[in-house]
Amino acid sequence: MVVQLKKLILFSSPIGNLKDLTINFIEKIKEVDIIFAENPNQTIKLLNHLNIKKKMIKYHESEMKNQRMINIIENNDKIGFISSAGAPNIEDPSINLIKYAIENNIEIEIVPGASALCSALMLSPLQHTPFLFLGFLDKKNKYLKTIENSLNLVKSIVFFESCHRIRKTINNLKNNFPEKFILILHEMTKINQKIIFTKLKNLDENSLIEKGEYTLILYNKEDKNDNNSR
Repeated sequence: MVVQLKKLILFSSPIGNLKDLTINFIEKIKEVDIIFAENPNQTIKLLNHLNIKKKMIKYHESEMKNQRMINIIENNDKIGFISSAGAPNIEDPSINLIKYAIENNIEIEIVPGASALCSALMLSPLQHTPFLFLGFLDKKNKYLKTIENSLNLVKSIVFFESCHRIRKTINNLKNNFPEKFILILHEMTKINQKIIFTKLKNLDENSLIEKGEYTLILYNKEDKNDNNSR
């Protein structure tokens, strides 16, 4: 069956500062017939800021198994996908939607913009490539073995962490990699943005605010002046 959708547009949205919206975002969002939103409440705030009204439904990866979702796709010419913050498909649910579009010869367009991953690397004070991106860490501490096995292969490991788990995660990392340097980024692009760069052994995890999301870079270096170490 040939679907009627002409285009799927993937939108990057601000990670904290609405001024990071691009002209391309504003122009393209006006073109879509309906928006699939990871977090409709967040997306409504974004559209209200732009004084734009659009049909919107909450999107979850499992929805692509639902005939209702397929019907919505088939009955609209242009569909936009917006994650709650940052670039789609980086720890956000859109893989099945993109897969469906590719398998059904639907044109896909991207609207680049803010990304917590790229922003963190921009702020890196040490050599960080090649790096490993782990997304949000698993909740069973299996990530410690992954990090241990990977630090000899890459210069840094980038990951996200929630405010509810940040102190526990830092404590685990400090106990296992006390001599390693870490960059901690909180509330990036916001007025209250905070940047911490230190050795793990010197970090007091209780000083970290349990609010918002964190982006972290763990380095394989134990001497920040050693530019040749891997």
